[in-house]
Amino acid sequence: MIVNQNISEDVKTLGDIEENRVGIDRSNIDFITTLLTSNLYSKPLESFLRETVSNAYDSHVEAGTDEHILLLIEDDVNKNTYTSKAFNISIRDYGVGVSPERFEKIYRNVGSSTKRESNDYIGMFGIGRFSCLSCADVANINSYYNGTKYSYLMYKNGSGINIDKVSETEGDYKNGLEVSICYKVPDIYSFTRAIIKLCLFDKLWIEYRGNNHLLRKTVEAFNSRIIQKYDTFSVCDIMGYDNALGYTNYFKIGKVLYDIVDEYQYSNMLATKKLLIDIPIGSVGITPNRENLQLTESSKSYINGLLSGVNEELKNIAKEETMKEHTLADACEKF
Repeated sequence: MIVNQNISEDVKTLGDIEENRVGIDRSNIDFITTLLTSNLYSKPLESFLRETVSNAYDSHVEAGTDEHILLLIEDDVNKNTYTSKAFNISIRDYGVGVSPERFEKIYRNVGSSTKRESNDYIGMFGIGRFSCLSCADVANINSYYNGTKYSYLMYKNGSGINIDKVSETEGDYKNGLEVSICYKVPDIYSFTRAIIKLCLFDKLWIEYRGNNHLLRKTVEAFNSRIIQKYDTFSVCDIMGYDNALGYTNYFKIGKVLYDIVDEYQYSNMLATKKLLIDIPIGSVGITPNRENLQLTESSKSYINGLLSGVNEELKNIAKEETMKEHTLADACEKF
């Protein structure tokens, strides 16, 4: 995704004032790395799933493949506690994979990204791959590239982060990347919410191996979900599933959903709930943790205009339904 930014010289003079850009002291790089990765997210599991699935999606776009991304969830009964349940979570894509050279140049380095020149890709900041460490102290990474499996271990090392190569295995592997963690979920509802918010990734398939009834039903509903696209919004039939996400609306940029901040009362401006409001890529800024939109005065004004368009489309839909002897409430109820 293209990042909107102004490029300037490190030093320039404005009248009698000398302006200097801020730099990074390499002696503090471990602290900054940790700050920008494992401490960045307020919703760790949701962020890990979103960021890792987004990276998988981008890899599929780069490879030009229509294969499914696999999200595998397994109960880890050995690590369950009285207050939380532990799950082994693995996300496997079948994209380009990561060559050893690309791994050293891009994957290991915070902020490095190959996705800032095109809006065909979701990623841009170059830090999402470290989101796994917001959920776990250790992550297993397998890169499958040209028939070879390269296994790495990513882990927190004091105030820094290490990615160590563990093994290299020759075989008949499909290209792609696999990221695995073990995560103790504080409550199962946070897990189901995080899963449902991935609904727009149409090539994502989830497999659950375990005994939790709610999680199993959520996965079944996810895999059979139906998405209806309209001019200014989309509707997905699982958004209100088991009240996991409540009855509210969400902003949609590409494949990613963003909460509508109640402070700005955007939800109350719409005639119905459970809508996924389209925001064109690049028109509104995103926070570095990609959990929220950057709601500047100009972006809020822009969104107000979008919502007016949504309401207009809802009215037109309601008119069509009225012609079929339905009321406005009936028309909105289907959403």
